[in-house]
Amino acid sequence: MVRGHIGAMWSLLGTSLEKIDYITYLTTFDRLFEIPKEKKTTQYREYLYVLLDYLYAYVERVKPLLDLNQELEAVSKDFNEQWEAGR
Repeated sequence: MVRGHIGAMWSLLGTSLEKIDYITYLTTFDRLFEIPKEKKTTQYREYLYVLLDYLYAYVERVKPLLDLNQELEAVSKDFNEQWEAGR
């Protein structure tokens, strides 16, 4: 079973991936497109914010010399360029 606050929130979403072990969660948590639209509620949004905070803090711990803000700005710029190009 996935442990911790994020895992509990994932289970509360009522996804088809309930009661999974941690390794399975790590291999599936980024498949957000597989969650049905009707499950994407306020609780889902809260899960995403908690997950984002966790992942941000994790990267800061494991790569303390990485300028995470610069990385995120680059990703955002790339996304916006692709979005505007229709890709």
